[in-house]
Amino acid sequence: MRRFLELRCNSNLFGSTTVGWVIVVIFLSLALLSTETPARDYLFPYAPYLQIGFLVSVSATAISCIRLKMYSASFLFLVLLYVLCILAFASSLWSTCGYLVIKRTFMIFGSSIIIALLAVSDTKPIETFTKLAQVMAIFGGAVSLLGLIIYFFGNIEAKDFGLVQSLAHSPILSQRIYTSSSFLRISSLFGNPNNFASCLMLTLPMSIYLFLSRSYKIKVGCIFVILIQICALLLTLSRAGILSTVLGMFLLLWISARKRFIQRKHVLILLFFSMLIGIISLYFSGMYQTERASIDLNSRDMIWYTLWQSILNKPFLGVGFGVSYEAILEPKGLLFAAHNTYLAILSELGIPGFILFVLVWIFPILNGRNKLKNASTSTSLPLATSLAISVA
Repeated sequence: MRRFLELRCNSNLFGSTTVGWVIVVIFLSLALLSTETPARDYLFPYAPYLQIGFLVSVSATAISCIRLKMYSASFLFLVLLYVLCILAFASSLWSTCGYLVIKRTFMIFGSSIIIALLAVSDTKPIETFTKLAQVMAIFGGAVSLLGLIIYFFGNIEAKDFGLVQSLAHSPILSQRIYTSSSFLRISSLFGNPNNFASCLMLTLPMSIYLFLSRSYKIKVGCIFVILIQICALLLTLSRAGILSTVLGMFLLLWISARKRFIQRKHVLILLFFSMLIGIISLYFSGMYQTERASIDLNSRDMIWYTLWQSILNKPFLGVGFGVSYEAILEPKGLLFAAHNTYLAILSELGIPGFILFVLVWIFPILNGRNKLKNASTSTSLPLATSLAISVA
């Protein structure tokens, strides 16, 4: 019976393993359920509860496929992730927003742990990564193309909650836009330009991975998808999103050059022309004149100061995972998120939780870097892409 289950779990399904397809479906569902209307409501009603129900059903279905090796690097990473998850759940005991802490902990760590367990159990990780890259590149290209079409052809309307661009007044063919001087920042289906840029930070390196690993005919399509996403990323005018994505893309291309997937001189030429196009675009669009092109923190210094004061008051316990806005900022009249992951985690989980968070983030990067040194040709590019995304 056990042998039958192993064969069944490792059987091919459209060229990939069952475990691999489950991973792809989880990522796609998380991306779809994170979409929002211009009013910042979920595009799919009850999206958080749909996500929880989906994760529970996936866990029950895929549990027989999980295979762990004790004392391996992957096992140590899972232990760190579990400990961080337990601490996040425990923080609900002393938080003023206990129910919200439990819900957000389950949503974030539930998907993370399931994906991690399935990833270390996957017998064909390269095929899975390639399939995931294809799906995420299509998703990134689609939401980018939608945002650009609405930007150039949509009508602008003033709503109670802000400005909206739409085609035919459709909730799907519309996006929330934010003004920066005379420049409009797009958000596509994510309700916020920064959230949209965070999505592209994942999908752009994966699109480049496909470009580097596919045949000539597919490369042409990859170029189109990459250019569409770059244009959309620039129009978000998200400084952190753009810088992080550029860092990830540069790292991926540089490692690829070292591993001879692409010549180093081509990387330098590509970077030169990308910078030239970016400078020309900024000049003729007038984007360089906006406050987004300055080093102004846009009131974030007040947000960070408030978070820092909370850290000093509760250095070891924090206010509860995922609720720094509700527990710290909103009561002070600051109606913005933390805009700084490190300060947010420090204020929510305290120093012990922050140390665990850094370990969970750094450990896969160091492990991947060590594996990349002696990796085969087929493994190097997926590893390089994963490292680029993790560092960004």
